[in-house]
Amino acid sequence: MTQTDEYLTFSGEISTDNNGGFSSVYRAIPALTPEISEAVINVEGDGQTYQLRLVANINGYRVPYKQSFSTVKGQRQQITLSFKDFQASFRGRIISSAPTLAPGM
Repeated sequence: MTQTDEYLTFSGEISTDNNGGFSSVYRAIPALTPEISEAVINVEGDGQTYQLRLVANINGYRVPYKQSFSTVKGQRQQITLSFKDFQASFRGRIISSAPTLAPGM
């Protein structure tokens, strides 16, 4: 991952040999203000489906929230992901009792 004043770039190649295919990066950001209700990402696609994961601190626990998005090969897209559509999950399982993702959590 590289960073400029305007954006972050996460790039590379993933091999699915030997059951591979997972890649991630963690970046802490300042707490969001209440009027923010969505994440907007700009991606250059490869035709695969990806997940954006955001982590909230709830009662002293880190709770990951995820939302999938699809890309179009060779096409740059601006994708808007509403916080209300993120799902709390842990190790692939949905946490149905978790609150809806919101800024300030």
